[in-house]
Amino acid sequence: MADFERCCKILGIKHDAGPDEIKQAYRDLVKIWHPDRFAGDIRLQKKAHEQLKNIISAYRNLVDNNAGHCQTGGEPDNTRSTMRTVEHRRVDRRFSIIRRTAICLFILACFGFFLASVRSDVAEIPYNLGTAYLGSGHCDEALKALRIAGFINPGSAKIYYALGNAYYQSTLYAEAEEAYAQAIRINPDHEGAQRRLALLSARRGMHENSGIR
Repeated sequence: MADFERCCKILGIKHDAGPDEIKQAYRDLVKIWHPDRFAGDIRLQKKAHEQLKNIISAYRNLVDNNAGHCQTGGEPDNTRSTMRTVEHRRVDRRFSIIRRTAICLFILACFGFFLASVRSDVAEIPYNLGTAYLGSGHCDEALKALRIAGFINPGSAKIYYALGNAYYQSTLYAEAEEAYAQAIRINPDHEGAQRRLALLSARRGMHENSGIR
């Protein structure tokens, strides 16, 4: 009896409501609490989904148990289809989110491959400019251009080798050592960087032995 009263209360009907009144109350509540009405508010949409489950459960309980006056001879055709529609739309939304995420990741991956493919070509511009400045003795300009080239393409041994030469000509020996070392880390077989690094190491050793800092 308590369950019967609870179901009537959920549907907002009297205990002596007839089949048509029960059916109409059910349909009205489904329209009011359909989750699609709250698509812009996740909190309210979740609440509407719970309310809709309670409404359908109460209606089915009255129908299945033929309780008291609330015998309707069957549930509306859209009772189960309503739940299926809600669930299908929820699944569709999830797949839509997954699909959009996958598309965004694909675009980012393509953009990353594109950058990787053109990075070395773009870096050639400041690299060539830097080596030209270096050849003409303009070390400050050479350093600026080669730093830009290294930023664009940090995986190029030749750029760091040229940068090391620019530092060396600017008497920035510690920076030159680091640049040569980076060139060797990228290409362990880089003979030019190996020779220059060995010369700098020997030079530093001589200064340390002579007490010069």
